[in-house]
This record gives sequence, structure tokens and C-alpha cells, in this order.
Amino acid sequence: IAKYAADIGAKVFCCELQAQHCETLRQDDRLIVHEADFLQLAVDAIRPVDFVLMNPPFTAGQCQRHVRHAFEFLRPGGRLIAVMPSNLGERNSKESKQFMSWIAEQGYETSAILVDAFREEGTRISTCLVTIDKR
Repeated sequence: IAKYAADIGAKVFCCELQAQHCETLRQDDRLIVHEADFLQLAVDAIRPVDFVLMNPPFTAGQCQRHVRHAFEFLRPGGRLIAVMPSNLGERNSKESKQFMSWIAEQGYETSAILVDAFREEGTRISTCLVTIDKR
């Protein structure tokens, strides 16, 4: 995702926890790579951004926490697009219900991605794109 964004001229800041992924990202000198837990990154660490494009981890509700945190980095009028599990609205946990309520308040759209779109990476989960604009 980061390399494609850089290809179209975006200034790209990546926050990645896994060292091997950071190493791969650093091979492209157009990318600013910060090796850290994204959820620990302070909102004032970078200036407000126009656009967030993310593929957060899906396990244990992490995607919801990552999206809410990423939303805080957006300037008003900014847009967040996240790859998320397609069954997002079907989960019954308190956190999932709160997240669905929160994105409904923000106004959001979903777009389907093919089933097994990430099979080559070893992931067979069905996904969707969630788009949220910050008012």
C-alpha cells in the first residue's frame, strides 16, 4: 500500500511494529518508516494528515483500535481508508458494537474486496475497505 501511494506522489509515513516489514519498507527511500507500536504513537508526533491508508492487524479487535487511533491523526476534511474484515458488523463483542456505532456517527462507506484477496500473504479472510471522512 505504501509503495503504491508513493508512486502517485504522496508523502508516506509508515508505522510498523515488525522489524522485517520495516526492513522491506526502508528499501524504498521515498517512505518515512517508524518502527513502533502504532497504538503507542502520539497524535502530535506528526502533523495532521490529509489521508490515512491502512491495513491494520485483525486479531483480537486490533483493527478497530487502530482505525480509531488513526482517525485522530486526520485534519478536518481528511479521509481514512482501512482494509478490514468483511464480517466487521456481525461481531457481538462490546468493542465491536461500540466501533460500529462510532463509525456510523462519523458516516462511513464500505467496499467489498475479493474473498481470499490476501491469500498469497497467508491470509484467507474476506475483507472490505472502510472509508471514513473527518468532518
